[in-house]
Amino acid sequence: MSRFVKHVQSNEEKVAIKIGTLLSDFRLDLESVGFYLSRVNPFTVYRRIAESVESSIDQLEGAPTRHD
Repeated sequence: MSRFVKHVQSNEEKVAIKIGTLLSDFRLDLESVGFYLSRVNPFTVYRRIAESVESSIDQLEGAPTRHD
């Protein structure tokens, strides 16, 4: 029996890692990505992206979240 507990990633953590990987390509034009996000996705998806970004900003600024 191992004394170490393996970290199990949640679906949210997996998505965050994937988004970070995709956006880490500095050759990627982020303005174009934003343009296409707004053109090819329904408004609900856009709002969910905006909510995720707002949560990320709050976390970086040290605001308390439901995960604290």
